[in-house]
Amino acid sequence: MRSYASAAGLLAAAAILVTGCSSGRPAAAPSPRTPAAAPSSSAPSATPAVGLSSPSATTSAPETTPSASGGPGSCQGKALKVTLGKGGAAAGTAYYPILFTNVSTATCTLYGFPGVSFTGETYQVQVGPAATRNHSSPEAVVTLAPGAVGSALIAVADAQNYPPGSCGLTTASGILVYPPNLTTSVGLPFNGYTCVNAKDHVLTVNAVVAGSSGT
Repeated sequence: MRSYASAAGLLAAAAILVTGCSSGRPAAAPSPRTPAAAPSSSAPSATPAVGLSSPSATTSAPETTPSASGGPGSCQGKALKVTLGKGGAAAGTAYYPILFTNVSTATCTLYGFPGVSFTGETYQVQVGPAATRNHSSPEAVVTLAPGAVGSALIAVADAQNYPPGSCGLTTASGILVYPPNLTTSVGLPFNGYTCVNAKDHVLTVNAVVAGSSGT
């Protein structure tokens, strides 16, 4: 009987222990913390990259060269008196300076080549090809104070030295001149021969230079 009583006592004690454990509320397990992601080697750095819209990344516009508007402007048609200077000849070619006189009250500039061609008496019909530009003469800005003169030399080869058949020899009664970078022209009287064929370059023009000599 004592052994059963002891066994019963042990069972009762075990039951009390189990009942005590089950009556208590188990503590909630702590929420697992998400580990911080390790920085990737390809992730952008905190410093803005050049070219982004960040104020520190904005690039300033490059400085520009002072515009020509800060100095004298280009000579306009009304500011120029265009005339044909005294000619000379050498080795079968005649040379004439085309003169550009500033008749205005303001300083202005010329740059580059004038447009030149032979015409008939009324300056309405072009005779032969326009003048070929002589690019061995350098282009430079020519500043003309009121009353100052710039000039461009034209060379007129003797058209009678070309083969008559291929040249298409004819006479010219005028020269039409467009000052550099202008679309208005001036007709000047001229008497001479030229070729109708565009391959025969009778007329050549240099870039404008300061002074009246054309060179």
